[in-house]
Amino acid sequence: MQRNAQLSKPVCFYFSNPSVRDGTGEIIMGLPEQYAAPPGFEKVVCQTAMQAERWSARMRVWEETKEKIAQAYQRHQESEQVERIRSQMRDNIANAPNQLNRDFAIQALENFDKRYEDRFKWERESFLHSEAYDSKHKEVDRPTVRLPKKLAQGGVLEE
Repeated sequence: MQRNAQLSKPVCFYFSNPSVRDGTGEIIMGLPEQYAAPPGFEKVVCQTAMQAERWSARMRVWEETKEKIAQAYQRHQESEQVERIRSQMRDNIANAPNQLNRDFAIQALENFDKRYEDRFKWERESFLHSEAYDSKHKEVDRPTVRLPKKLAQGGVLEE
C-alpha cells in the first residue's frame, strides 16, 4: 500500500486546538466531510492515507493521555476506601484464631492487592479501520507524536 495514496472517502477528525479559544488538544473522529465541526473544534479533512495515519496517531496519543488521567483520578478517589479494606484484612490476619485462618487471610490480602493492581494494567488502543490490517506499520505500534503543550506542561502524568 502506498503511504500517500488518495482515499476514496476523506477521513475527518475534529481537533480542539490548544492555541485557540481554550482548546484542550482533544482529537475525535468526525462525521463525513459535509457536516460542520462542533463548537470549539476545528475540522481536519484528510485526503491521503498519510494524513489520516498521522492524525490517527495523534488521536491515539490523546486517548492514551486521557486514559492515564482517568486512571490517576480513579486511584485518587478509591485510595481511602482501598486502604480501609487493606487495614481490615491486616486486622483479620493479626486476630486469626488459628494458623489455617491466618494463612487464608494472608492469601486473601495478596489476591486483593494483585487484582486491584491488575485493573490498571489494561491498555486500550484505537486505530483507523484501514490501519488494523497492516500489523507491520510502525505508527500503529508506537505513534511518534508530541503531547499538546497544555498537557505536557501540566505535570498531570508524572510517574
